[in-house]
Amino acid sequence: LRDTYKEKHYLCEMCQKEAKKDNKYSIQLTEEVHHKEPIQTPTGWLRRLEWSNLIALCHKHHDMQHNRFKKRRKQ
Repeated sequence: LRDTYKEKHYLCEMCQKEAKKDNKYSIQLTEEVHHKEPIQTPTGWLRRLEWSNLIALCHKHHDMQHNRFKKRRKQ
């Protein structure tokens, strides 16, 4: 499913949204397929193979979806 989705959506869907807002934004190729509803949840697990629950992302946007490597504020 992942490979088929990447074939159909070979450009990062978040990059494409950003490019619509800012014409200077560069669009990256899809590197990863992300589940919109996490598979760790009961409904997410049931929807894990649904096309509508997937989004094609570059590595940067996938990290952003999972809040990885976010700088923490000093308190």
